[in-house]
Amino acid sequence: MLVPFVGEDYLVVPLPEDEGNLLDRLTPAERATAVKAAHGLSNARIAEEQEVSPNTVAIQLAAAYRKLGVAGRSELATKLALLATLDWKPKRRRGSRDR
Repeated sequence: MLVPFVGEDYLVVPLPEDEGNLLDRLTPAERATAVKAAHGLSNARIAEEQEVSPNTVAIQLAAAYRKLGVAGRSELATKLALLATLDWKPKRRRGSRDR
């Protein structure tokens, strides 16, 4: 169980450790749609940017919600932020050594 710090409170977000990278479950289109939705874009705006219908966006979001185990955009944004944090690795500067 992970406990990311959120403001003055802690938000407990259980993640299954044996399921690999959850983002690998999404198709490239579902991933692009999910990221844009998590950043606050409307379905209409996402559809315009991806040159698809708003109905296609709704279908892609529903699939992403189901695959990631979330119920809506705010949970999606939280899960994507957490996954991005878990996958983040600091870039090593050229010539630097681990000590």
